[in-house]
Amino acid sequence: MAPSEDLYACALRCGATTAGKGICESSKRRMLGRPRGLTVSSDGTLYVADFGNHCVFRFKPGEVKGRVVAGEEGKILPTVDPLKDIDRPLGPLEGEGKLLKRPVAVILDEKCASDGEVPIFVADVDTCKVQRFSTSSGALSTVIVPPDGREQRSMVAPEAIKYPRCLLQSSDGGIILCDTWSQRVLKFPASGTEEALAGPTLLAGTPNSLGAGPEKLAFPSG
Repeated sequence: MAPSEDLYACALRCGATTAGKGICESSKRRMLGRPRGLTVSSDGTLYVADFGNHCVFRFKPGEVKGRVVAGEEGKILPTVDPLKDIDRPLGPLEGEGKLLKRPVAVILDEKCASDGEVPIFVADVDTCKVQRFSTSSGALSTVIVPPDGREQRSMVAPEAIKYPRCLLQSSDGGIILCDTWSQRVLKFPASGTEEALAGPTLLAGTPNSLGAGPEKLAFPSG
């Protein structure tokens, strides 16, 4: 028996048929750059991590234009080249605490929802961080740094989070992270718990060791 055509029915929920930024003049829909991560809330609101536009969009049911709830559309957190920018004053990067750099995944913190606003966790691949944004105020905090508790700029540091690609939230509020270039999957306990003091748990892979054996992973991404 041939499968019903209904199984393959779909509708254009958001985005236009042309990549870019802003609103498409013809369709009046939000254009997306390179959407990578999606998540849907219990009320049907769609969140999209737009890798190419360096931001996260929120589309409530029926919306086709949406709005930015993390980062700034089309504006990337700048990169500092230590050789070219040797005279640059020490301190936070311009846009630090607001801008993103190629976000790839977004999940919801629905347990902390208030007055219809749901905070979101964003995996920002090129800054090697997971950050928590308030979707009402835009305020953010970094919730996942390297397992030793210190942010590390160097990608060769053994404990550094290296280009994470995927996020999940466990039933106890913890965050499961594919630490892609460290060849491992980690679980970070929910902040504010006693378990959080002990740091993350290694769920899979051999840290910083690529391979095909049963105990190893090769760039886990989802």
